[in-house]
Parts: sequence; structure tokens; C-alpha cells
Amino acid sequence: MRSLLPSRRTFFEHLRALLQYLPFDDWDHLMRFMQQRLAPNAPDTG
Repeated sequence: MRSLLPSRRTFFEHLRALLQYLPFDDWDHLMRFMQQRLAPNAPDTG
């Protein structure tokens, strides 16, 4: 995932936005979301 972003700073800015606008039960929930929904070419399930 990190390799898709141009810099470490950009990665953490995106992570901060996720944490600010989407509720996550715990870190595992966040990691699953990032792997499933933010993967390259992931289908948008709406």
C-alpha cells in the first residue's frame, strides 16, 4: 500500500484522513479496510 503513495508524508496524511472521517472499531478493522477497499483496482462496492 505504501508503495502506491509518493512519500511517507503523503501516506500518513491519507491515514489521518481515514481516521478522521471513517469510524473504525480497532486497528484490525482499519487494516482490513485498507487491504480490501484501498487495494489497486479494488471494485467499488458503493
